[in-house]
Amino acid sequence: MDSRTASVPSILVDTCIVSGLAKGDLPPAELQAVMQIVEMMKRSEVTLAGTTVMRDEPNKIPARNRGPHDAVYNTLRILRTSSGVTWVDANSGTVRRNPVYNNLCGILPDEPDARMLAIGVEYSQQYCMTDDRRTILRHRATIASVCSIKPRLPTEILGELLRGST
Repeated sequence: MDSRTASVPSILVDTCIVSGLAKGDLPPAELQAVMQIVEMMKRSEVTLAGTTVMRDEPNKIPARNRGPHDAVYNTLRILRTSSGVTWVDANSGTVRRNPVYNNLCGILPDEPDARMLAIGVEYSQQYCMTDDRRTILRHRATIASVCSIKPRLPTEILGELLRGST
């Protein structure tokens, strides 16, 4: 891909991918796709990022068992929100919610998923790479109706990247 004529696809990595890599429990086809996407990142053909939300789940794991999760997490560029979720309005002093975050909270049963996606949207991430079929992927059509990020399985992202349909 010529970066002078096309942008490099940006992929937000969900916590379940980090955990799946650390624990070795991703389905084999998804694991293979993640590995190919990581190779693409090494060649600067894609970018991979995580969010500060990713720390929540691994921080619940005892420190002595957290090493593999931290190793994967620490390889990602971490997106930190400045206004992607909530903020205090300087004029009124009221807490304001980002409309995308607000809409995602109405769609997704898990607030951390809504927060992660809202941060991804704030940073113009094109994809959210996830294996979360129970919540995020089940609601992908509704998510697409309120924001630009595309939740996909690793195999789906890889297929789209190889076809050049980002």
